Amino acid sequence: MTIGLVGRKCGMTMFIEGGAMVPVTVVEIQTNFVTQLKTKEKDRYTAVQVTTGHGKLSRLKKPITGKFLKAGIGSGGILREFRCSEKELSEMELGKGIDISLFKEGQFVDVKGTTKGKGFAGVVKRHGFKMQDATHGNSVSHRAHGSTGQCQDPGRVFKGKKMAGRMGGCTQTVQALKILKVDKEKQVLLIKGCVPGAPKGMLMINPSVKKESA
Repeated sequence: MTIGLVGRKCGMTMFIEGGAMVPVTVVEIQTNFVTQLKTKEKDRYTAVQVTTGHGKLSRLKKPITGKFLKAGIGSGGILREFRCSEKELSEMELGKGIDISLFKEGQFVDVKGTTKGKGFAGVVKRHGFKMQDATHGNSVSHRAHGSTGQCQDPGRVFKGKKMAGRMGGCTQTVQALKILKVDKEKQVLLIKGCVPGAPKGMLMINPSVKKESA
């Protein structure tokens, strides 16, 4: 199974596992509804597009509104898609609801989200560089990086050089996180460890590609 769910990060708390306190992330998962089925014949790849949440129809563009009406859904919020096999695609249908029962306790998942934006950051914070001397003649370069270029050949700074710049605000995936509890009544998952993004941020949760369920 490669199809997952879209959820909202609520925050972090502590959970008792085997008599020990472990940090967990609380993720709220409302029912996801299938809005589009993408096939190889039409889209050149197979995927299931889902929506969750609520949005005002007056604020949505006509193509999106038509997609919801075609699937028999009143309105939706965020749209996301999951790559899947042709067999999994054949088991889906427009307007079908996928709830939190898709996951089970002990299962490993991959969580994708948008990291917190930090703005412009130096190399010490952005890349973990070691600071230079705080004394011995160093007066203005305590947190600066060292040499970045070369001599006459090649005479330029290579692309990808670790330097100061914009930090965070990018898509990141944390793999093989364990689900410790599935609360169907409150529609929340307790996932061991931390996941990308700030509270209220949207997350994509897929079955892990590296680990099987416990």
